Amino acid sequence: MGVLRTCVEPGCPELVERGRCSAHRLRRIGPDGKESERPSAQERGYDARWQRARAAFLQAHPFCAHHELQGQVVEAKVVDHIIPHRGDRTLFWAVENWQALCAPCHARKSGREARAGRCGHRAARRTILGRRVCVLCGRVGLGREK
Repeated sequence: MGVLRTCVEPGCPELVERGRCSAHRLRRIGPDGKESERPSAQERGYDARWQRARAAFLQAHPFCAHHELQGQVVEAKVVDHIIPHRGDRTLFWAVENWQALCAPCHARKSGREARAGRCGHRAARRTILGRRVCVLCGRVGLGREK
């Protein structure tokens, strides 16, 4: 057992090894300033094993897949799950569901995923784990390619 410190939650006297106590562990402040129940990145599976897999994937795929579709060369910084895994560990670790993206392209794709809408990206469709999917926005179930 390591050195005990007080919980980082303001005003909480609970002693913990690091971070928050169990009562405050899920309480997080989101970018909008409101409380969020979203688990931490580590709790969502982005742990040391993921960091090693991510580094190896980026070494093998150093350029942004979205820019490559446009004939451009931009360094990738993020390993994106083409189909959002939403906690599905099989989808999370399926390498064929990964693509290397630059940070701006990843932010745009994540924004598209958050907004419902029709996908019009006909040139960027692939079959991943038996599902038709758009690599630009992550939409699944696109039917047959024309």
